[in-house]
Amino acid sequence: MKWLNKYRTSVLYTIALLLSMLFMYTGLTKIWEGDLFYHNIIDSPIFGGETNALVASWAFPFLEILTAMALLWPKTRRLGLFMALGLFLAITTYLTANIYFSESIPCTCRTFFSMLDWHGHLYLTLGCLVITVLGIISYPTKTKRTSTYKTRFVAQQSQE
Repeated sequence: MKWLNKYRTSVLYTIALLLSMLFMYTGLTKIWEGDLFYHNIIDSPIFGGETNALVASWAFPFLEILTAMALLWPKTRRLGLFMALGLFLAITTYLTANIYFSESIPCTCRTFFSMLDWHGHLYLTLGCLVITVLGIISYPTKTKRTSTYKTRFVAQQSQE
């Protein structure tokens, strides 16, 4: 863990930047190709149905873009990491359910990730899940702020 303490800021920034780019890419892709995402959710044996497809086709891209933006700003980065964790857990659950418990699997990718099969997507998502947990672990837990009262008290004591 000495390595992590030494490079904590760089590791955290790199993780946040990579995850932000991934979520922005996938969120915008789902918006640009919204018909494909919507129809694949309808066709999904696990998550299918018009109502679920309509809600998910808007909610997932919105959450992915919101997560990407939260990861970019230092004040919201911790929240962004937890949002990313939630999204990766949801995606991992969806992929696992489709792979192991479904008779037919819809194809959802026409972009860069189309070269991956469903197991490849699952491994990529699990890897991103591990990276997200590493980001959460490497996030500093204690801040070195002093309270206003303590600062005033010390200043008063030094003047006397």
